[in-house]
Amino acid sequence: MEAKDLMIDDWAACEGKNGKVKELREHKLSLKTENSVMIVYYNNVKPIPITPEILEKNFTYDSFGFFYFFGDTYLDIKEYTDGLWQVKVDEIMSSLPAWRMFVINVHELQHALRLAGIDKEITI
Repeated sequence: MEAKDLMIDDWAACEGKNGKVKELREHKLSLKTENSVMIVYYNNVKPIPITPEILEKNFTYDSFGFFYFFGDTYLDIKEYTDGLWQVKVDEIMSSLPAWRMFVINVHELQHALRLAGIDKEITI
């Protein structure tokens, strides 16, 4: 991964441990895991793929997929194809059209939430 791929509080993995990015530096970052803080080079950091289990921990599920309401914003997450997830955001009280984003990894989902103005912590 590269610095441009990540933001503070994004989930990422290194050496088999999941953690949140706490500091971004020129060639390395600090990753806070459950038990420690690791300073690692970007090329050692891996994305965490989105799984149905991760989505179940964080969103409501019905027969149409995963969803979440935040104020007047409705978020709909469906598997588009194997491992590729479609995130659709619709502002219920707005006349603006819904927008879609396709994501594979948890940090990309976090970016989609931020773009939609949704302040939601993701649990791994």
